[in-house]
Amino acid sequence: MTGAPIRRLLVANRGEIAARILRTAKAQGIECAIVRHAAEDGGLAPQLADAVVPIEGATPVAAYLDVAQIVQAARRWGADAVHPGYGFLSESPALARALDEAGIRFVGPPPAVTELMGDKVSARRFVAEHAPRFEALAREYCARGYLVMHGYYEMPDATAETIDADGWLHTGDLAAMDQRGYLTIEGRLKDMIIRGGENIYPKELEELLFGHPT
Repeated sequence: MTGAPIRRLLVANRGEIAARILRTAKAQGIECAIVRHAAEDGGLAPQLADAVVPIEGATPVAAYLDVAQIVQAARRWGADAVHPGYGFLSESPALARALDEAGIRFVGPPPAVTELMGDKVSARRFVAEHAPRFEALAREYCARGYLVMHGYYEMPDATAETIDADGWLHTGDLAAMDQRGYLTIEGRLKDMIIRGGENIYPKELEELLFGHPT
């Protein structure tokens, strides 16, 4: 749902997540409220909010996951939008749909998008069918920066082979960049397999297989 600027926002979350949303929204001149379970104590979010709307449930989590109650809380306070924050109902198409039916804006993607992304098989199929395509040439992926190692410990020759004079680490991975700037690893230049952070050479696998007693 789109339309007029948001004037009254209900944050259906808690803790630091709610506090960050409240700070940002209030800086934009938006009046804000949060939902709150009776079992919750203290916290910064209630102090930042203009109002606190009580919600009920066997546990706080159960209350935050109650779609009907969140919609009811938004109506009761007169919110024109609900921000789900992170977790809880942020990926719930049910909440987005219920708010839309109530004439209240959901701060997030529409229900159809949430449903699509919630099913990995359907999401991959959609991307395969609709994502822009172009021919990208794979080249070796090289990295440089604060997160790149300075070299191998007491192995100057191996370091010189891997890190060039300008500080670029040659990973041995073949990568291609798409039109959005995303890199995809297409293969390896070096004869090596990486699994779970370990470097495994095919020769090691062959020696193990040929030397196995069975």
